[in-house]
Amino acid sequence: MREVADGQLSTSSVPAPEAWADALELPCQLSVEVEIPRFTVCALLELHVDSVVDSGHRQGAHIPVRVNQQVVGWAEFDVAEDNLAVRLTEMI
Repeated sequence: MREVADGQLSTSSVPAPEAWADALELPCQLSVEVEIPRFTVCALLELHVDSVVDSGHRQGAHIPVRVNQQVVGWAEFDVAEDNLAVRLTEMI
């Protein structure tokens, strides 16, 4: 849904739920990417259990969210109980 000038939400570009019925169970791949600048094969070969790789990203930095390799939004890493999670911050 998109917000129009008067603050109302427009649903004209959102397909009706029944139009999606055949596609709802199709598998897709969701991924997030954290680029590691200047990461080399040498650095890869030096990795071991408990290695920490500094991404250079600050906490709360926006990272791309992809579905089937297409950017669909932005997120930031978060912690949910004992799990690393991704919090969606923007959808495009």
